[in-house]
Amino acid sequence: TAAVAGYPQLISSANMGGRLLWGPIGDAAGCGRTLCLVGIALPACLLAGMPLATRALAGGADPETALTLFRAATCVNVGAYAGVPVLLAPATADLFGSADAAAIYQRIGATITFASPLGAAVCTRLRDGAYAQHAAALTELCDEATFAATFGAPPAALEQLLASKAVTLPLLLHIAPEGTPDPTPLLYDGAFCALGSGALLACACKGAAFALPRSYGGSRRDEISRR
Repeated sequence: TAAVAGYPQLISSANMGGRLLWGPIGDAAGCGRTLCLVGIALPACLLAGMPLATRALAGGADPETALTLFRAATCVNVGAYAGVPVLLAPATADLFGSADAAAIYQRIGATITFASPLGAAVCTRLRDGAYAQHAAALTELCDEATFAATFGAPPAALEQLLASKAVTLPLLLHIAPEGTPDPTPLLYDGAFCALGSGALLACACKGAAFALPRSYGGSRRDEISRR
């Protein structure tokens, strides 16, 4: 559909808008406050907005309404995340002083490089777990004889059938009782909650870091003004 085709462009626009927006906000409000604002926006979208949209769709809500909510939450989420690269370097200097900022920033960059594949692996694992869980729930609703006739194995062999891709959620829905809701929109809710919880913890850590006393007695601007 047109909405799906335009989704990558929407994400790209949100990313570009976030990169342009957070810099001036950080200059006006300070990196610490701005990073905390970014940290609040991320878990708010991941823990509330996006799961709300998927659950509404799974519950039979109007698809256009659910899609609009999901797109809005995604735009805010991507726009907030786009502020992190913009604010990270000046925030590092504010926290640790300009003398050590470059070395510390390089270490943070190495951590981000490690975190990206780790986050992707966690999301994939959670999605696969949710898929197996929903498949098991659908299997319980199906007639055992119909299941065995359709897939050539009893329901007890569900794990092996899922691993071989012989059983999928659409195929299970085909033999499930009429009116069984499609759980496909819910597959990534666990990943959203995990990422949102991590973002919430990161926000708390950032707030605590900026609340600590600084060895040079102030912000990067204060340090520069004293020179």
